[in-house]
This record gives sequence, structure tokens and C-alpha cells, in this order.
Amino acid sequence: LLSQPSGCFEQTSSSSYPNIMVLKYLKKNNIVDKKSTAKALDYLRTAYKRLSAFEVKGGGFSLYGSSPAVPWLSAYGLIQFHEMKPFINVDDKLLDRTWRFVEPRLAKLRGAKLYFTLRAAQKCGYPLDPHFRKKARETIKEASADNYTKIQALLFLAEGKADNLQALFAKVYEELLLSGNNERGLSYSYGRTLKTEKAANLLMAA
Repeated sequence: LLSQPSGCFEQTSSSSYPNIMVLKYLKKNNIVDKKSTAKALDYLRTAYKRLSAFEVKGGGFSLYGSSPAVPWLSAYGLIQFHEMKPFINVDDKLLDRTWRFVEPRLAKLRGAKLYFTLRAAQKCGYPLDPHFRKKARETIKEASADNYTKIQALLFLAEGKADNLQALFAKVYEELLLSGNNERGLSYSYGRTLKTEKAANLLMAA
């Protein structure tokens, strides 16, 4: 799983996140593996340095660090930086700048991008208006909402420990795995890749 981070913000994130998972696994299970730990920490520091370099002037992140910054991508950065904190030094001012960029833009986000961003904020412990949870429940029941958006709304509720979530999950599980012809993930995945992404996301909510 250990991987050298490289590429744009999204690619660096994808190659870096497994390193966090390895470190968390070793720590949780009290496993002493000095070689793997040292390598994972080295990769994590590299990833943090690379990701930080994609910050846009004024706050937030974009794929290559050029304006405009992207709210949902910035929220993805927040999750990673918060999960890096137990293992390496992370600048709290960077986290504050990023949240100050994301928070006022929540009201303008729609669909999967909104719920993914809310998930990130909630996971990192930032305060959210309660009306977002009501909106998420309504979205899951909307016939016009695409399945990927419903999955993100479901995950937002799951991470918030919503009541009766298991019954809701069981009801929509099979339906949500289906994909419309024009359905795309946040990073424009589709077809088999999107289905795999959906299944992984749904398992997170189970």
C-alpha cells in the first residue's frame, strides 16, 4: 500500500492516503515495523509539502494551485490534513484558511459536491447548520436526485450517526449501485470505475 506521492492535487491525494491508512493500522494494532513506519512517514511529509503547494492565494485548493480554488477539493484536503496530524506536523493556520474558504461557499454548492463537502467538514469537527441534515434526508427520497448524490447524502448522515440509518441504508443500497448513463463521480469517474467507487462509499456507511 505504501506509495510515493506524485501528480496534481487529486493524484497526490490518491497516492498519499494509503500511507495514512498503513500508519493508522500499525498504531491501532500495536505493530512495530520501523521500516514501514519510516517509509510511510517520509511519503506523508512529501505529500503534505506537495499538497500545501497547491493552495490558491486567498485560501482553498485547486488541482494545480491556480485560481479559482475548488470548495469540494479543498474539503478533501481538510480531511487529509486532519488525518495526517497524528503523525506529522500540520500547520493549523493552513486548516483555518481552508475552512474559512469553504464555509461561506456551502450555501452555493449542490448535489454530490455539497454532501461530500459537508461530510468533510463534519469529519473534521467543524460546526454545521442543522438544516443540512434535513436537506440530506430529503435528497435521498428525491426521484430526481442521481444515485451518486444520494450516496454522498447517505454518508453525510452516516458520519453524523443519524437515527434509523440502518433501515434507510438497507432500503436504498441496491438502487444506489445502479448508474445512469450520464452519471459521473466528483472526479468524473463513470462506468465500472464509478460503480466500484459507489460500492466502496456505501460500505463506509454500512
